[in-house]
Amino acid sequence: MRNRKETPKDRLISDVEKRIRTTMVGAVAIIEDALQNGQTDLEIVFERLREAIFDKGNEQMRFAKNDLAKYRVESDRFHLELPFRRT
Repeated sequence: MRNRKETPKDRLISDVEKRIRTTMVGAVAIIEDALQNGQTDLEIVFERLREAIFDKGNEQMRFAKNDLAKYRVESDRFHLELPFRRT
């Protein structure tokens, strides 16, 4: 059980991880389907697999972009404080 409330940043990280994981699992499933269907011409199999894997990856990329569009993002990478003197 989680002891802390999930932050928007945590949710975003989780959503993006899920998209990447789905892409990997989908690619493996596409390969497994091709092998189970007994396709033998390697060049044809490769082209079909390549197309299907890229289609799956592009679909998940679109989903991830939609997920990211739900958030307002601010960078906290750099922080600079300048001293200010009144004259």
